[in-house]
Amino acid sequence: HELPPETITDVLNEFSKALSSPMGMKVKGESFVKNLISRSMSGERAENILEDIGGDLGPIPFENLSDIDSKTLANFIQNEHPQTIALILAYIESGKASEVISNFPENLQTDVILRIANLENVPQNIVSEIEEVLQKEINTLGTI
Repeated sequence: HELPPETITDVLNEFSKALSSPMGMKVKGESFVKNLISRSMSGERAENILEDIGGDLGPIPFENLSDIDSKTLANFIQNEHPQTIALILAYIESGKASEVISNFPENLQTDVILRIANLENVPQNIVSEIEEVLQKEINTLGTI
């Protein structure tokens, strides 16, 4: 759909203000932020915003999952709560996330996709806790 230039400018300005608010970033993870920005805009504007953010955004949550085969990862997390699955997949690279989702049963695919679409800010301590528990499960099972 085509949007009026004023609407696009207003949304980008609101987004920029939110990023520079005193509250700071509510989500840690450079790949998450880059992914979000690159999905919502393209070209020079996205590059400028990424440059404005600058600095180290911290460790990337669930980075350890990037080396696990998509089908294996899907089998490993499909018994988690759909909201937990949505959170995990929101942090990993979008191509990998879509491969993982495609390995779920259809009803779970729909549920997880809707939850990703409606995912709001999650406190970093919750993300870290989920990541820690998941890592312990992976370590218990050995290399999956």
